[in-house]
Amino acid sequence: MKFKVFGFFLLLSACLCCSTGTGAKQAKIYQNNLETMLGKEKKEIITVITGWNFGMMDSWKADNPDAKTINEHNRPKIGFSKNEIQEIFAAKGKYDVMIFQKKIGTDTATIGQIDQFGKGVLKDTEYTLEHFTIIRAVFRDDNLVSFKVWPDVTSREVSGLITIRRD
Repeated sequence: MKFKVFGFFLLLSACLCCSTGTGAKQAKIYQNNLETMLGKEKKEIITVITGWNFGMMDSWKADNPDAKTINEHNRPKIGFSKNEIQEIFAAKGKYDVMIFQKKIGTDTATIGQIDQFGKGVLKDTEYTLEHFTIIRAVFRDDNLVSFKVWPDVTSREVSGLITIRRD
């Protein structure tokens, strides 16, 4: 029975972890455009990003934030690393961090299993993952000082879902 359960989750993982691949080319375009906009005003940056059909995912503000404050707002997969915290937030000022998302696709897997008595178990259970392109923009005193683009992040990676393995 352990092997069936392991096989089931292995198959499910293989189906759901396939990347959509459509976001990489577009993310490079976003990255190149944002590089030319470093130092520009927040209002202009937000107008451009929302013009690319991104929606606001999260936002927070802080005056001269320390590492503890920044880590309180960190999300799995798209949070700030220790090096990024030291580099981006070294200068004093009023910081505004905005995270934008754009849905680029979904992966769906439908599974079913027959038990030893011939009855359906988990019949037609459907699992869906959404794929997003994420842009994190950091503004200091209302000017863009840093950004990062993730071309393909799944809803599972952003939500912080923790997988518990039981042997």
